[in-house]
Amino acid sequence: MNKREFFVKAMEAGRFSDKRWVFAAFSILRPNEYGFEGMKPWDILYIDPERYEGKSLVFIDGDGNVIELSDYAYDYQNPTPPYQFKDKLKLSSEEMVNLKKKEIETTYGNVLANWLLCVYPFGDKIDYFEGRFNLKAVEKVIEKKLSDAPENEADREANRIYVDEYTRYRQAASLIDGFTQLAVPSATPKSMTRSPETEKFREELLKKYEGQLHDPAIAAKVDAAIVAFDKAWMEGDEAMGFYIKDRYFSVMRKKAHSLMGFESAFSETGEGEMIPRSLSEGIDPDKLPAMINSLREGSYDRGASTALGGEAVKFILRVMQNSTVEEQDCKSKLGMSMTIEKEKRDTFIGNYVIEGSGLKELTNDNINNYIEKTVVMRSPLFCRTPNAGFCATCIGRRYGEHKTSLPTAASNVGSTFLNTFMALMHGVELKTAKLDWKSSLT
Repeated sequence: MNKREFFVKAMEAGRFSDKRWVFAAFSILRPNEYGFEGMKPWDILYIDPERYEGKSLVFIDGDGNVIELSDYAYDYQNPTPPYQFKDKLKLSSEEMVNLKKKEIETTYGNVLANWLLCVYPFGDKIDYFEGRFNLKAVEKVIEKKLSDAPENEADREANRIYVDEYTRYRQAASLIDGFTQLAVPSATPKSMTRSPETEKFREELLKKYEGQLHDPAIAAKVDAAIVAFDKAWMEGDEAMGFYIKDRYFSVMRKKAHSLMGFESAFSETGEGEMIPRSLSEGIDPDKLPAMINSLREGSYDRGASTALGGEAVKFILRVMQNSTVEEQDCKSKLGMSMTIEKEKRDTFIGNYVIEGSGLKELTNDNINNYIEKTVVMRSPLFCRTPNAGFCATCIGRRYGEHKTSLPTAASNVGSTFLNTFMALMHGVELKTAKLDWKSSLT
């Protein structure tokens, strides 16, 4: 038996839901003091070599027998785990129930994530995710299929997801959170320091833009060049799987290892001061006022300005508390002109577009036909439902299916204020953007 065959058999036996099994497969463990006691089918056991023919690692088949893997041998002097998350394997639809393709080339880590988050809780109800994916991707599918469990088990539908299955999913999501240091180490020799050429590259940039560094636009160019240089140096490092958000480089690593960068001053001009040293080089006393200003701003926003967001949530809830979805369609002929941007496509799904004398619901199947196009969309702004009510068509399917959902949905505006102010505590990225003068005027 080879590694791949053993892995598939363990998957079919449900061993991925055992955290110790996953650690045994993808890392090196200390010998188990209990030896073979309590072993299970398709187990991977690290044992004292004196207990079994001088071996430190043994594999158990489905009948409880010790077996050899034809393409793996444990090296006591230079130990490596049996599996690596990024190692590739071919998988067939017969071996993974949610795989619709006949065969794909994937990775052991991808199989582990799919089995725990999709197959273990839902069987074949959610298709196999290829490549990088996150919980939000899975939950988007769950959201569309989630239902209360019927009283009779025989009434369960194959294309619906029920609450007991969702509970298993939550357990699996909590379990997979514990595998982060196995799959994505955040601390490596490179991630803890910087390129030896960083200081030289930085000084060349500062000299190039000398006399202009008080301008935020110029400072943004310096930041962008520094971040690109750091990313190129980190490319291929194991920690790159951890640095998946832009701000990890543009804020955290930049300030820690390259330069603190531009800090705005107490003025209305937008100008500020460039701090050319990084935190790892120590604090420049001459630049301390500008650095303290940044800390003060973040602390104030976190402590005081968040109250504005909290107050907005309560205010909106009070205003909207009597608003409900009263009817299916108010028959309004008016709507708002909207451009459906690719980055925001999912937020438009479930809304209705006015086309001629009829309506077209935006769905997963047709939304791509409207990307970057301007449409006239039914909106609560023009809803004709009387009193404090709205119709499900103007509201859209996302909230229209739930009669009392409007107050909570509207209060999300205040939550956005709250999250914006809280995020400022963790630093912000300085960057330029192209001005859309039409939207700015309107």
